[in-house]
Amino acid sequence: MRTQREFELERLPVDPEKAALGAGPECSRVELDGVSLAWEAWGEGVPVICLHAAGHGSRDFKLLREAAPGGCRLLLLDWPGHGRSSVDAQSFTVERCVLLLAEFLNAQGWHSAVLLGAEFGAAVALNFAIQHPARVRGLILCQPAGLTPSVAHKPASSASRTLRRRTRGVLHKPLDTPAELEQELVESLAMKHALLSNQAALSVLALEDSLRMGLVQGVCPTLIVLAARSRTFPAKPLCRFLEPLLSVTPIEQPGLPKLAVFPGRYSPLWEDPARFAQMLSGFVTATAPLDGHRHAWTLAAADWPARGMNQWLCTHPGCYASQALPVEENPNRRKY
Repeated sequence: MRTQREFELERLPVDPEKAALGAGPECSRVELDGVSLAWEAWGEGVPVICLHAAGHGSRDFKLLREAAPGGCRLLLLDWPGHGRSSVDAQSFTVERCVLLLAEFLNAQGWHSAVLLGAEFGAAVALNFAIQHPARVRGLILCQPAGLTPSVAHKPASSASRTLRRRTRGVLHKPLDTPAELEQELVESLAMKHALLSNQAALSVLALEDSLRMGLVQGVCPTLIVLAARSRTFPAKPLCRFLEPLLSVTPIEQPGLPKLAVFPGRYSPLWEDPARFAQMLSGFVTATAPLDGHRHAWTLAAADWPARGMNQWLCTHPGCYASQALPVEENPNRRKY
């Protein structure tokens, strides 16, 4: 039977425009330290907590969810003041979100999970792993904030969007890609998230040194995902920083990060969710504990899928099995 507090949480006012970026209307709620967080779960398998960018919402992972990565139970959270979550009396910072994430894990009864963070969410995921290494099976950092300076994104003007659409119409190409539609929706609500986005940016800036050091120290298996032509998170400077840290061998040294560079200029989560789901499935399989030795395949090429490679390695120490597969095939979806 529901408590009075649960009914009160359901009746919390929700900004309908912000809600469009967040969890669905049938989402679950959990009260943590005075904040009502909206969240929803999809799929079965290893828990993967999805942490969205500042000024966005758990809709960041909508296309990934629809791609249904095998072996993953996706947990999509709306940060305070975003989506369908309530506002918070405290500032929206990395440290505040780390605390709420720890309480969310406790509330679900999980000792550990894989963390998938986008932009600000990636900074939260990395900082959480630095503070609670035993609670993180692995990190997927998509266009992570805090490792190198990001570049302020200038939204496309309505005139340039109109010209682009007309050009595509003449060429009989889609007027808007899914990634462009997601970006336009986020930009349309930028003013409503301005204060939260500024608080988030300042908190990331204050933690840049510790985030870089945490990545260098290698607290857990880590995969960094970039968009090759992103203007906000340019790939070249981040790749220069990462180059001495990267591993392209089986994960015998768990702290060495791997890198996947996707073609595109927005978010790999939006531009190629099917390939992202394939990659996530392989990574999660490799980090999940297994009772006996069974090949746990993960992608081998450091720049996959930029060159269309689909080479897989077993990540168990002492096993050097490998295989090259057709470009769309994922060995972790096979039945043994």
